[in-house]
Amino acid sequence: MEEEPLIGATPELGAGINTQAAVTAGIWLLIGYIGYKLVSNFAKTH
Repeated sequence: MEEEPLIGATPELGAGINTQAAVTAGIWLLIGYIGYKLVSNFAKTH
């Protein structure tokens, strides 16, 4: 049970994980949005 405190050991670590998750989610949202725009534009022109 010594390893368990490492999960929330420091606020900095938790904030870093949250920031990384937010950035990753933002990148995926951006990719999805661009993909959607490309598909919708393609559908309009064909």
